[in-house]
Amino acid sequence: MFWKKNAAKTSEGPVKIDRLLSEIIGDEWNKVPSISDHWVAYKAVTRTHKDNDSVCDVRVFDEWSAKDTKVKVTDYESLDAHPDLVIFEGWLERQAKKGDIKLRKAA
Repeated sequence: MFWKKNAAKTSEGPVKIDRLLSEIIGDEWNKVPSISDHWVAYKAVTRTHKDNDSVCDVRVFDEWSAKDTKVKVTDYESLDAHPDLVIFEGWLERQAKKGDIKLRKAA
């Protein structure tokens, strides 16, 4: 049955950064080091939060950098092995239009 198949899907991506996500990131955009050698193509991947279905975990990455390093980003978990590609990370609750997404510190 189709509704059970869709309910099992917990991870999505990559998608363009929409207005809500951009607003929640807010001033964090100014903390990103300037990259002048290519056009930045930020994308987001999400997964349903394990404790709350209305909240999703979010990672933002530069699609150009991922392609340049030959990493295929298909969903949230595909960045687990490549934390250097994650620029922003946090959570988002779309219905309440709130969240907390911060610049990821280099390890």
